[in-house]
Amino acid sequence: MRETSLNINDSRVALINFISGFRKDFNSELNSSQKENLSYLEDKTKNNLINFVVIGQFKRGKSTFINALLGEEILPAAILPITSIITAVKFSKEKYYKVFLLDGNSFEIKHQEISGYISEQENKGNKKNVKYIEVGHPNPLLKKGVLLIDTPGIGSMHKNNTMLTYEYLPKVDAAIFITSPEPVLSETELNLLKELKNITDKTFFVLNKKDTVSENEINEVIKYILTMIKDNSDWGDINLYPVSAKEFLLKSENTGINSKKDSGIEEFKAYLEDYIDKEKISVLINSVKRQFLEIISETENKNNIEKKLTELSLNDIKNKADKLKETADKISRDNNKLFMTMKNDIDGISRFMQEITTDDMNNLIRDLKSFIKDYFDKNQGLPKEKFRNDLEKEFTLFIKKELDKIRLKTQNNLKNEILSSVQKYNIKYNSVINDIYDLVSKLFDINLNKINTEYKIKDIDEFSYLTNEFKLMFEPDLLFFSGFLTSKLHNKLLMNKYMKKAVFVSNINVYYITESAIRILNEFHIEFTKHLRNKIEEIISSVRDILVRVIEIRNSRIAEYSKYCEDLIAKSEKIMHYKNLLCKG
Repeated sequence: MRETSLNINDSRVALINFISGFRKDFNSELNSSQKENLSYLEDKTKNNLINFVVIGQFKRGKSTFINALLGEEILPAAILPITSIITAVKFSKEKYYKVFLLDGNSFEIKHQEISGYISEQENKGNKKNVKYIEVGHPNPLLKKGVLLIDTPGIGSMHKNNTMLTYEYLPKVDAAIFITSPEPVLSETELNLLKELKNITDKTFFVLNKKDTVSENEINEVIKYILTMIKDNSDWGDINLYPVSAKEFLLKSENTGINSKKDSGIEEFKAYLEDYIDKEKISVLINSVKRQFLEIISETENKNNIEKKLTELSLNDIKNKADKLKETADKISRDNNKLFMTMKNDIDGISRFMQEITTDDMNNLIRDLKSFIKDYFDKNQGLPKEKFRNDLEKEFTLFIKKELDKIRLKTQNNLKNEILSSVQKYNIKYNSVINDIYDLVSKLFDINLNKINTEYKIKDIDEFSYLTNEFKLMFEPDLLFFSGFLTSKLHNKLLMNKYMKKAVFVSNINVYYITESAIRILNEFHIEFTKHLRNKIEEIISSVRDILVRVIEIRNSRIAEYSKYCEDLIAKSEKIMHYKNLLCKG
């Protein structure tokens, strides 16, 4: 192999050769996932494509923003959260829309059919088994080697959307983070920014929907968001670009309006294009190198274990295999205790949440009854119909306001408890993984590269209450006798019925909020334990497979075994060679 440093002039070509050479040299050692990732990295580097992932909370206008960047409505956007499938927009001389399915099949569709595949409303729970959508478009920005990725919004009630977006993060080369004035930057978004900081060196910050607030207000919003990001993450000083994607598209359609500059889109696009022209190759190289080095480290671990085993007798190797089994069984037993302890903690948090929400419910009933009584005292002389309509309206507004307080309070409590659990059990989790690495290292007397395995909390779903349960269902007797009753008597009877309704509405909605919180807690516990089990099994299985292979080789002829040992040494030298080449850049 020719030693080539990764300077800016030849780095992309050199990296392509490194990846290609590594795939060829270590094809038999790589698992299917590693092969797929290397193929993806090689193709992306060959095509000089950089993944610009447009990311953010649901309903921030990500799809509309992409449409504005490209100058026309390519992707569907609506009042309800639309995007539930990853959509990649790439350069093509002719426009096209192509659906890729999970089973490997693909087919083209018409523009008007796209929402039937990416919309949560039309493809609920991805029942159509869509892997991703690819859109071809002749826009000059895309011709620069930019792949615009539209991701599902995080933080919506559709948990799969959040998970899908977080799962895509490792493929991010650069990101365009979209937020908007209302609601101003959420905790969900701040958590996402922390993840992005660990993954990519470049993120553009865009404040969409600037047209929804006044010019003075937009300056206040920008100041607040910049302060929040600086105080709650490691991003430091950043630029936040205020735009109105919707306004830009409207002006594109309306030939009566001469200027689109005040939308902010053209200014941002000019900045983006300048950055792409100057920095794209550097961003691409750094991103691919990072992902490539992780695969090299995993391969080096396996090779070091195999190499160490060649120094042992067959009996010693078999003893190591038995010891590994004992270790795996002990880890499994210890983890079951850890999972049980965690489950007990989760149950304790659930009881704590129930106690808090029970107090909230009792306080809500008290406040509702007080509100109804005060309303009656002030308005008992009103005509029957006006009293009924106004009370229903005021009752609904009051309880929505109070339930929003309970919902947000419960949500914040839940987030704090889960984050606390993640911190607590990540320490235990990392300890378990490190113990495994240390045991394997000790078992084979080698040093292993420890791969980052920390559990990353994806997001905590937003949850709401049952808004359709507010309206009072009048009983036949009140409706029948209403015409015979005086306004004061009618209104008093109605007040009493609303008193009963206050108890019912409070109970059912606070129960709904509580159950949502408990469901999310249990989902978190299941996901955490599954993640840990899978990671442990992955490490143990990898070592187990190596032991089986070495035992088979040791039972073969001496010449074959000698060749095997020589190959291991050669592979070790090649691994170090690849690492040195990459680290020069």
